[in-house]
Amino acid sequence: MPSKYLAFLIKFSVIFGGVMGFAWISKAQNAPFVEINFPIETVYQSSVAWGDYNNDERLDLIIMGWDETHKKRVTHLFKNSSDGLVDSKIYLPKVNSIVSNNLAWGDYDNDGNLDLILTGNDGFERVAHLFKNEGQSKFREIKANFVGVYASSVAWGDYDNDGKIDLLVTGQDNERNEITKIYHNTSNGFKDLEGNFEGVFNGESSWTDFDNDGYFDFMITGRNAKGKYVTRLYHNNQNGTFSEAKAIFEGLYKSAQAWADYNDDGLIDLLLAGSLEDETKITKLYKNDGNGLFSEDKNANFEQLTSADIAWGDYDNDGKIDVIMMGIDKTDKRKVKLYKNLGGGKFEDVKHDLVNIDFGSLTWGDFDKDKKLDLILTGQDDAFQTHFNIYKNETPVANQNPNPPTNLVASVKGNEVTLSWDRATDNGENATSSNSLSYNIYVGTSLLSSNIVSPMSDLKTGFRRVIGHGNNYYATQMTIRNLPPGTYHWSVQSIDNSFAGSKFAEEHTFTIEAK
Repeated sequence: MPSKYLAFLIKFSVIFGGVMGFAWISKAQNAPFVEINFPIETVYQSSVAWGDYNNDERLDLIIMGWDETHKKRVTHLFKNSSDGLVDSKIYLPKVNSIVSNNLAWGDYDNDGNLDLILTGNDGFERVAHLFKNEGQSKFREIKANFVGVYASSVAWGDYDNDGKIDLLVTGQDNERNEITKIYHNTSNGFKDLEGNFEGVFNGESSWTDFDNDGYFDFMITGRNAKGKYVTRLYHNNQNGTFSEAKAIFEGLYKSAQAWADYNDDGLIDLLLAGSLEDETKITKLYKNDGNGLFSEDKNANFEQLTSADIAWGDYDNDGKIDVIMMGIDKTDKRKVKLYKNLGGGKFEDVKHDLVNIDFGSLTWGDFDKDKKLDLILTGQDDAFQTHFNIYKNETPVANQNPNPPTNLVASVKGNEVTLSWDRATDNGENATSSNSLSYNIYVGTSLLSSNIVSPMSDLKTGFRRVIGHGNNYYATQMTIRNLPPGTYHWSVQSIDNSFAGSKFAEEHTFTIEAK
C-alpha cells in the first residue's frame, strides 16, 4: 500500500442484505478524513440527505440515483444503528434526476416526524412523491397534486409565517415546461401559490432570509423556457407575495447555490457555481452588504466549476464555516475541492485524498455522534466509475454545543405574535461567533409540543434531526400569524456552524385572546 496512506482493518458489523462485512479504511495525510467503505450501492446523478426519521437521535440516510450500470434506479433509506448503516426495509419508489437536491426532509404536518419529498423520473414519467412519516418506521404516500418534475430542485420553508412549511419546486414537467412553483401548505392540503415566477430547470432552488426580517426569501438558478440562463433572488413582501430583489447576479445553468454567514457579520452570504451562457465556468462568493445588495468577494479564489454541488460546514471546529464543492473544472476534469475558512474572506485550498467525482451529491453530517462533521460523496469519476464514499472526520478537537438564547419575549397583537430573544453564545476555545449562530423555534398548544411550528429537533435534548440552519436563520425575532385563540408554549435554540443545536431555552407561554 502506498506510504501516503495509513491503512488498517477495522471490523464492524454492517447488515446489508443479511451479510456481515469488513471495511478497509484509509487516512488522508492532509484533510482529517478517514474513508469507511460501507457496502452500499454506488450511485451517480444522485441525491443524498441525512435525516433522523425514527427520532432515535442518530442521523439516518437516504440515497437515490442511477446505479453503476445506468440501468437501475436506486432509492434506499438506511437506518443508522449500533450496527452501522443498515437497510431500513422501507420501500420508496425508484427515481433519478440529474441534479443533486431533488429530495428533502421536512415536517410538513408538525407532528414531530420527518416527512419526505422525492422528485425526478421513475422510468415512465416525471414525478413528485410526498411521503408522510407515521412513526414506527412507516411512511405513507400522500396525494398532494404536485407537478411531476425532472432536473428538479425542492426546498421546504414557511414563507407566510403560519407555522406550516411550504414547498418550493423547480424543474421540467412531463410536457417539457420549465416551472418554478411554491405550494402553500394549508389546513386543506397544498395549494399552488400561482406566483408567476420564472420557470427553470437543471439548477437549484433555496430558501433564505437575506435581510433578516424573519420572512423567507428564495433564489432560483437554471435554464428557462427560452434557453436563457437565469439567477433570480425573490424578496418576501410579508403579504403572501414576492418581488424580484434589487440584487442582480449572472444567470447560471448546471448550477449550485449555498447560503452561509462566512464573515461573521450576522448577514447570510451566497456562494454560486455553474455555467454562464458562453459556457464559462464560474464559482463566486457574494458578500451580503446589508442594504439588499451583494458584492463579489474576490479574496476567495475558488476553483471555477460547473455541474456543481456545494455544502458549507465547520469541519475543523474552529468556529468558522468552511466549504466543500464538487464539479467540472475548466479542463473538464471532475474535482472535489475543500476550503478552510481563514477569516477575512480568505480561504485555504486544503489538500486531500478525497475521491474526485461529479454528477452526484455531497453532504456533511455527524453520523457517529462524535461532535465532528463527517462527509458523504456520491457521483462518477473521470474513468466513469460510480462512487458512494463516507469519510469519518478525525479532527482532533470535538465541537461543543452552543448555549440557549436568553430573554425570551412574546408580543401579542390580535391573532399574531412576535417572538424575540437575545443572541446566544457558543462554547469552546474556537467558538462560532454570536453573529453567526442561527435560531430554531418551536411552538405548540401543550407542554413540550411543536404542533404549530416544528423545529425538526428533539425538544428535550436539542438534537438536530436535519443538517442546516435553524428555521429562522440569523434573525432574532419571528412573527407567527393567524393563530386561533388559546395558550401556546414556545422556545428557541441556537445552532452553530457545525449545525449542532443547543438545548432549548426554558419554555415560555403566550395567549391569543378570543375576540
